[in-house]
Amino acid sequence: MDASLLSVQDQYLEKKRKTRKITFSIILALVVAVAIIFITLGCVNVDIRPQFVTKADQVTIYREGNSNINIDKQSQIYQQFDELYKNMFNVPYLTAAFSGATGGYTIDEGKIISNWYTNANETTVSSDVTNVLGTNYVKLHFNQLKTLVKADGSEYISIFNRNKLTYQDVYFAINEEDIVKDFTFLFATKGNNDERTTITKITLKANTSSLFEEFVK
Repeated sequence: MDASLLSVQDQYLEKKRKTRKITFSIILALVVAVAIIFITLGCVNVDIRPQFVTKADQVTIYREGNSNINIDKQSQIYQQFDELYKNMFNVPYLTAAFSGATGGYTIDEGKIISNWYTNANETTVSSDVTNVLGTNYVKLHFNQLKTLVKADGSEYISIFNRNKLTYQDVYFAINEEDIVKDFTFLFATKGNNDERTTITKITLKANTSSLFEEFVK
């Protein structure tokens, strides 16, 4: 083969090798950059706490096999509870992004009205409540009536009676699993001039393990 032709072929192959090397370097740099971004975002926490998570006046922690813990707003351990309560919603950015847990929520009254109690005297709690709460759960009590609000802060209007819903008691279950997962608030709600206490749910993402470790385990 002609020497000049070999020289041209060698130059072409060398140029092709350099191009592949540059392309590989660029791809590798991009992969490393993306990995660094994901690692960084995985270490950054965001607060997805909804607006209705405010300080209750009294807290009761129900514990399976143990006596209940009653915490008044003026007690020494209230601040400790409140910090752990708020931190339930402090989750990794990537978890919030990929799970859709960005602080929004929907309010669920069910397809039919669900009563909190099974009797007119309101002494026996419905299984619809106890099945969600299980054996370890928290009750938040507010001395003043609070109005249920949507994620944007506006008043929620009931799909059943077209009235706003008010509440004084909110319940949620706690467990020891150290993961961010679906988590349900149960509101004991009433509408205007409504004598019945009904169940209203809001489901979010949260991690209750710190509360469990501190007050139940």
